[in-house]
Amino acid sequence: MIKTPNFWFKKNHISSILLSPLAFIYYQGHLLKRFFEKEIKITTPTICIGNLNIGGSGKTPVVIAVRKLLSKKYRNIFVLSRGYKSLNKKPKIVSNDDTAKEVGDEAYIHKKYGKICIARDRKEGALLCEKLKSDLIILDDGFQSKNIKKNIAIIVVDSDRMFGNQRLLPAGPLREKIEDGIKRADAIIYIKNNDKKLSLEIPSSLPVFLAYRRIVFKKKPKREIFAFCGLGNPENFFKSLENFGLAISKKKVFPDHHYFNNLEIEEIIKIAETENIDLVTTLKDYVKIDEKYKNKIKVADLEIDFRNKNKFLEFLNKK
Repeated sequence: MIKTPNFWFKKNHISSILLSPLAFIYYQGHLLKRFFEKEIKITTPTICIGNLNIGGSGKTPVVIAVRKLLSKKYRNIFVLSRGYKSLNKKPKIVSNDDTAKEVGDEAYIHKKYGKICIARDRKEGALLCEKLKSDLIILDDGFQSKNIKKNIAIIVVDSDRMFGNQRLLPAGPLREKIEDGIKRADAIIYIKNNDKKLSLEIPSSLPVFLAYRRIVFKKKPKREIFAFCGLGNPENFFKSLENFGLAISKKKVFPDHHYFNNLEIEEIIKIAETENIDLVTTLKDYVKIDEKYKNKIKVADLEIDFRNKNKFLEFLNKK
């Protein structure tokens, strides 16, 4: 995956204007696809955690947080994901023996918290989960697709990036028009990293739940660090580290879902050792690094806290 273009987050940038005809074609294709797609209804309750932007909104940590919230009530929860960059073509339940390269980085992380099914065809994946007696399915992404009838559809919005320049792909980061997505949503989770308010015209009946990112370390690094990552929204990660109280002396950004080769890791380890600073990356990136280098890198796990957890849990249970 290429790095996110900077012009996606600038109003009336010349690149966005030039790409507007392609964005119009993309939107017509999106509408046509949705028109011909058919949904299947399954017996297992299904929650979809999605977004309107491409990449970097925090869906995966939100899915993990929702699973944790509902784990007392539901004993056989499955997360269902397409398994981005997975080598598997057929639906598969991720096992402890699978590697991040085989099943995808996000699926590999989900396995830490419970059962995870990866499937390029979500309908087939959902049917496999049902066969294994799932009592709740949480879709990581899939908000734009008509595949499985969703009992609850939630949009995740990040306050740093919001909806960028509010243009559709490839002129901007939007997968669909904001108003289209809002009509199908049952709730919004607004991850608040700053003082920005959610500037959207939304129906009063649509609940908005505030959430915050939190950094967790098993082994806390020195104050001065070299931070690196391959995320859709790297600046958000760097800001979270600074809010934690760390000073980023050096930083390096790789493309989203990047798989690191040994030479890349050796280069940044050498820089960190020369300057006597700790190397820090995300769990999502850490799982894609060769085992022999892992003891030289500190892991920052990104977790989601809800401002009013009980109110959000009540909403989920009612729906």
